[in-house]
Amino acid sequence: MSVLVVVVAVAGVSVLGKMALAWIDNGMTQVRTHESADDARDFVEGFGAKLTSQDHIDYGEVQSSFMDPSAYIVVTTSSPDRVTELLRASHFPPPRPVRSPDQVRGPADHGPVWAPTLVRSKVTVPGADLLVAVWDPKHAPRALYISAYQM
Repeated sequence: MSVLVVVVAVAGVSVLGKMALAWIDNGMTQVRTHESADDARDFVEGFGAKLTSQDHIDYGEVQSSFMDPSAYIVVTTSSPDRVTELLRASHFPPPRPVRSPDQVRGPADHGPVWAPTLVRSKVTVPGADLLVAVWDPKHAPRALYISAYQM
């Protein structure tokens, strides 16, 4: 009888252990996305983006995951000069052309309309975090698409 109790106890611990590991793994690998202009703005500003009350957030989302949270915002500024000022204050280096539509979100995902005039700049902030800005100085000179990634 005592052998049977031990066998049942070991089997129960084994099953519960596997269930607990699966629950922990799911919690650590699951990505949760929520749309919130305020939360995304706070996240992006925490990475060094120098937004002001002049900058209107048209869309914002935050993705939460165990190791790599991120945020994305679409900003409309008051003028093309404000875009330049925001990028300079946020320490973005000079932009480079976006070579492929695969390098940016599509319009259906709140991204810019693909055009050969799109440019991109990225800055690594202390702690290996990344801030990326995409914009079109010719066709949409007041709009910025900013992503922040914690790595």
